[in-house]
Amino acid sequence: MIKFNYSEKVEREIFEDFVKKKRPKEIYEMVEKELDETPISKDDNLIRNQLDYIKNNWKKVEDNFYNKLGVFYNSKIKAPNLTCYLTRLSIFPYKYEGENQHFTAPLFGSPAERNRIIMHELCHYFQPFELPKDIKEAVPVILNDHKKFQMFSMDKGGNSEKEQKWRKIIWDIYKKGGTIDDLKTFI
Repeated sequence: MIKFNYSEKVEREIFEDFVKKKRPKEIYEMVEKELDETPISKDDNLIRNQLDYIKNNWKKVEDNFYNKLGVFYNSKIKAPNLTCYLTRLSIFPYKYEGENQHFTAPLFGSPAERNRIIMHELCHYFQPFELPKDIKEAVPVILNDHKKFQMFSMDKGGNSEKEQKWRKIIWDIYKKGGTIDDLKTFI
């Protein structure tokens, strides 16, 4: 089962590792100022209510998601024992090895976009074998089958030309009823 949580420590780690190191100074200084001047706690009523809402919203789509992803991955998928840390930041890293395995998603914003991010990150978690980064990041294109995945936001992927090329290939394989094994054969 996915446990939804907010952690100031995790949010700060993401800020230090991904925002401060990879964004222009003007941007990371604005983000840092917001984090410093508007601290939040998982004990605040607003945050507890938001975490409950997110958990309940995810419960509405999770079984369908696991079933449909399992069809594409040719495996039985059930809810993992993972923590989803919710953050105010706009980058959502994951850690699927070692201790404290988790992924991240937005604390605030569109519920549809949040579910898309959760599904996207879980596509990586359940991926049955290692793939090159551009292909790994392209696999979640299958989520754009909105009727099957009950996902009402577009998974557009990154700006990499290679990733976008792979997204087209994977989408074609998927729309013809193909699976991850067909992708592996194609590669």
